[in-house]
Amino acid sequence: MTKEDLIFIPRRLLNKPGQQAVVVILKHGGPAGRGKQQNGMMKQRRSTNLMNKVMASIEDKPYLRDGRAPLPTNAFTSKVMRGNKAKDTMPELLLRQALYAEGLRGYRLNLRSVPGRPDIAFRKKKIAIFVHGCFWHRCPLCGPKLPKSNVSFWSQKFERNQQRDREKTEQLVEMGWQVLTIWECQLKINMKDVVRTIKDLLLK
Repeated sequence: MTKEDLIFIPRRLLNKPGQQAVVVILKHGGPAGRGKQQNGMMKQRRSTNLMNKVMASIEDKPYLRDGRAPLPTNAFTSKVMRGNKAKDTMPELLLRQALYAEGLRGYRLNLRSVPGRPDIAFRKKKIAIFVHGCFWHRCPLCGPKLPKSNVSFWSQKFERNQQRDREKTEQLVEMGWQVLTIWECQLKINMKDVVRTIKDLLLK
């Protein structure tokens, strides 16, 4: 069995609370004598059709709220809230892809043995990297605006987020770690500069 045989459906896309991620195994088969190219095309079509069916069933379900945040009153805030994840965010994935392309590997993801579970951690060098979303962590570079509704709720939430960020950084520094905070907008503006900064830290 190869990687092409499996389709992974993330837990966050499933509707039942606590349900584990699904692994769908595509069965190979068909009349004997078919070439590898034709067989590969059939596999790809089956994969695409199956994923489309799964995504269609997911999208038909209403978005379930947990009641911790007030209802957003505009489309942008609603979109940001739905897209918020604790790990494997798009900025994190893009940075990891860039690091891999530069040959910078050997790091751990969400290392539990140190405060804050850094998004990327080079344990031997004691370098902890946090990839922050500009909206949720209040980026000082691009200065995202506060939501216009429920201002009190959002102000308190963002203040708690920033306080946790400061505490994690202080704890790591006390343990002898170097902490690098990377903002989402930095990755969009110049990914190469971000990768170069990380590379320079590793070479010290």
